[in-house]
This record gives sequence, C-alpha cells and structure tokens, in this order.
Amino acid sequence: MEDDYDYDFHYAGKPMMPMASLDLNGNVVYLGTLTKSLAPAIRLGFIVAPVEFIRAATHFRKYIDSHGDSILENAIADMFKDGTIVRHIKKSVKLYKERRDHFCSLLTSALGKHVSFKIPEGGMLVWVTFLKKNLPLVSEKALAKGLVMGNGTDYDTKRKKYNAVGMGFASLNFKEQEKAVHILKEILE
Repeated sequence: MEDDYDYDFHYAGKPMMPMASLDLNGNVVYLGTLTKSLAPAIRLGFIVAPVEFIRAATHFRKYIDSHGDSILENAIADMFKDGTIVRHIKKSVKLYKERRDHFCSLLTSALGKHVSFKIPEGGMLVWVTFLKKNLPLVSEKALAKGLVMGNGTDYDTKRKKYNAVGMGFASLNFKEQEKAVHILKEILE
C-alpha cells in the first residue's frame, strides 16, 4: 500500500513519482486523499488498484457506510473537471512554500545552534533534530508554555534514540510560527 497524501506538495522541481507508476503487475495499492489539499473536513480519498481489490474494498466499505456523500463527491468531481482543484492546489503550494521558507529561516536564525534540519523539498513538515537538549523534556516544557509538539519517541528504535521530530509548518501563519519558535528558543537557551 502506498499512501501518497502529499504528492501535490513539492516546492523544488517535480515530485518523485509514486511506486504505483512503476507497478506493472498490479501489486501496489495507491491511496490518495483530498484532506490535505482541500480541507480536513473533506474526508474524501481515492484508491488506484487492481479491479478485484477495488471490488473487495467496495464490498467491505458498504458495511461502514452504504451511501457515502454523493453531493460532495459530485461537487468535487465537477471541480476536477473544470480545473478548480488544480488552481487551488497551485495556490496552496505557493502558500506552503512561503510558510516552509519562513519557518526554516526562523529555525536557522533563532535555533541554529540547538537544532539541525534539512529544508524539505516537499511535504508539510520539517524533520528537526535537537542537538543538545532531551526532546521529551523540551516537549514537556513547551506544552507548559502552550506549545503542543511531539516528543520524538515514536520515531526511536531499540537501538537508536533520534531526539528528532517532524515539525509542521503548513497550518501555521507567520505570527504563529514566530511564537512557536520563540517558545522553543526560551526553552533551549
């Protein structure tokens, strides 16, 4: 299964083609969603898979919801046909790139000696490694100051503690990003 929720959100060049594009034998089930590109409340997605898989998935889906939301589904289909979705995604990519660049600039200028990261070519988060401070403790202190962030332990393995976390930038405007980084700076210094 390939869950390609952020295919459209690439800021430098073209996105990497999905595994499904190389699948000649029908082994990859490709999943996508409109939640990230339109709105979290729009709970529509799609599957590209062999016909038998689609039939089986449809059969089981009917146990959960036999009707769906045909008005929303038809409205979205019309938006694809008339190009509205494509135009919206282009605007979103521009906005998220600006937010990514601003967030990475803040990380560099305010936290550069405390964290390391690579500017992502796509997606909606920056993978940030905390160099000196224990991330679970930083996360706990951040929460006490009103900043909710992961503590990074979900990414650790038995062999390695990464002390790193994905920090989302897409849903934060510039002021919110500045506030978040300010809180982290206070904690790290």
